[in-house]
Amino acid sequence: MDAFDHTILNVGVAVIVIAVLFAIWLRRSEAAHRRRIKARLATMREQGLDPMAASDRVRQLAASGRKTTAIRIYIQETGAGYAAAKILVEQLSEPSATDGPREPGAARCL
Repeated sequence: MDAFDHTILNVGVAVIVIAVLFAIWLRRSEAAHRRRIKARLATMREQGLDPMAASDRVRQLAASGRKTTAIRIYIQETGAGYAAAKILVEQLSEPSATDGPREPGAARCL
């Protein structure tokens, strides 16, 4: 192996190490973010607020697929953060267990 081959090998190893370190950092960052959201929701519950209470307007927007608008309205109505609002709207837009089983790929009728 000449010097050029060693350089290519060293660069490849460096790229792999950086990618692994970034993946570790990202995983820890996401876990910390989830803990902050859970703590914020717990604080809201302690203050007597229901963080999962959504107005009829937010529920209708989420059910009709207008998630971005539903998130914006929910934040305006409750003062919740974006992440908490997004979680709520995602949950509201999912079909509930009472909707019954659906065939794979079947469209959800509203």
